[in-house]
Amino acid sequence: MASTFAVVEPNRLAISPIIDGRLDDEEWDALSSSEDLRTFMQWEPGAFYFASEAPSNRDVVFSLDTDSNGWLVGKGNLEVRLSWVNGGVKSVCRMLDATNPQEPTWISAPWIESTLQVAGTESNGKWIAELKVIPLDMPSASVGRTIGIRADAIDPNEVQGEAIQVRRTTPITLRYDRSKGLPSEMEWAPELMARTAAASEQFRLRMTFRKPGTSELDRISCRTLGLGRAHTVAFEMPFPHFDKKGRAFVDYQTKIAKEAGEGYRVMEARIQGKNGEDVMIQSSYAVTDIVTVEPQLPEGLVMLNDNQIISGTIIVRSHSSKALKGKMIVTAPDDWSINKGQEHKFTLYNARGYAKLPIKLIAPQRAQGLVPLTAEVTIGDHKITKKFFVLIR
Repeated sequence: MASTFAVVEPNRLAISPIIDGRLDDEEWDALSSSEDLRTFMQWEPGAFYFASEAPSNRDVVFSLDTDSNGWLVGKGNLEVRLSWVNGGVKSVCRMLDATNPQEPTWISAPWIESTLQVAGTESNGKWIAELKVIPLDMPSASVGRTIGIRADAIDPNEVQGEAIQVRRTTPITLRYDRSKGLPSEMEWAPELMARTAAASEQFRLRMTFRKPGTSELDRISCRTLGLGRAHTVAFEMPFPHFDKKGRAFVDYQTKIAKEAGEGYRVMEARIQGKNGEDVMIQSSYAVTDIVTVEPQLPEGLVMLNDNQIISGTIIVRSHSSKALKGKMIVTAPDDWSINKGQEHKFTLYNARGYAKLPIKLIAPQRAQGLVPLTAEVTIGDHKITKKFFVLIR
């Protein structure tokens, strides 16, 4: 694992796949390709997604340096090993603690392992694995973050080496937007009211192009890729003229179908020019429920011998153009109590408004581990349920 790991594209888009063990058309973003291993990688806020296709007689190891500061530095290093065993995918996680770089140590990652979502299939001497990783107790997935990544296919009988062994990861950056093939000096930028849209509502993304130079752009086509393709519009049109300020604007506007699934999708624009220009623009956006629930609870909690008070906030955020009125009920394990914020009523008067709802939890004596909680939001006859966790070391 000291060799260089080559990636297809260092800028990784936010895309939410379905973890079902199938590599469906345009569902995954290619990461690497070699004779015995194809890999894919994408993300969404708070989670990483990985997929692989390898020979049936090989295991797959993903190595993730979430701080992108070197494999033998700090505690942000995670290994996930995937094996095809008895007709299914077996996954094992461990973290590398290199806070002392002279004596790095492998440590278990039970909290991450307990929240893994994994699925796979096998046929014709190859097996496919798909994986969702929530990096609990590690730096999370967020736009602009640069991380180190590598993937390897290894013999199932191979015992992973000592912790001191170097792994050469390749830096990649988590993005919402990327482009390829822009003419020299030309720039583009997205303009959005919001990067989200609820099903049955409108989504609009304006692409602003500047500095055309000598290029002669001819036509542009726009569509949503993969899982969003059947629930959104696609169109083709002549590329607009640049104005006196050297700007051109193209709007991608679509109604999100009622039956559209939730998750991050990618709008892709392809531009052809009279001089052979072939430009690709890609931008991520999220299809959501009418509201999302965003817990904001303290990190770095540790076990106490006495009861522990945990104060935080739950944001209920609208993705609708309409005013919304509802209530939220939070439930915790039986041995926990909710001192404040177990039930809240709220009104979101403004389009895409939000409410910050305080919550105060009381953990029992010596509470430790990954503790599940649930927030249920009711708006009319519509219910949204969000499961989240409190981590106490």
